Amino acid sequence: RQFEQERNQSVLLVVDTGRAMLAEVEGVRKLDHTLDALLLLAHAAARAGDGVGLLAFDDRVRHYLPPRKGKSQTGAVLAACHDLRAELAESDPLAAFAYLESRWKRRSLVVVFSDVDDDVRAQELAAALAPLRRRHLVMVVRVEDPEVGRVRRSEPTDLPALRRRAALSMLDEERRAADRYLAAAGVRTLEAAPDRLAAALVGAYLKVKERGEL
Repeated sequence: RQFEQERNQSVLLVVDTGRAMLAEVEGVRKLDHTLDALLLLAHAAARAGDGVGLLAFDDRVRHYLPPRKGKSQTGAVLAACHDLRAELAESDPLAAFAYLESRWKRRSLVVVFSDVDDDVRAQELAAALAPLRRRHLVMVVRVEDPEVGRVRRSEPTDLPALRRRAALSMLDEERRAADRYLAAAGVRTLEAAPDRLAAALVGAYLKVKERGEL
């Protein structure tokens, strides 16, 4: 009975396709890095016997697939992601999560792929997620820029390098402040460089299942 219960769970993949996801990391848009990790998580969840769903939004909801099991659902998620493009529109998470809350009630792991880069956006996102957090386990996933870490570890040798380090250090601190705000609001966060994001995400998902948190 416990085995059947563990397999009878759902993962909702929520991807922001708004302006912030147009930014590039290592020459590739954040949305594209995100979709690579998202699809690997969808595949892992399907193999584990869990239902997988998708919601994509910017200033409006672009796609919604309620969680289902099976290869056909994985194919539907793949097809929907193939059509996604980052838009110049400002994202509206409040409307997107209200839409989701009205259509999916069963407790699930809700994985939100967005780019929250300061405490103001973190407050807005946390407020939008508040209704979902009462029912679901919520995790916000971001793409980390490895350049920030490289600059942080380097020793500036001239004024331009010093300025660059100062600017990236400020950006890094703003993202850490966003993490702290989301954590205080009960939202989990995960951030990793593109080459580690998928593995870190699947690892976090498997840990949730291992601990029986759903």
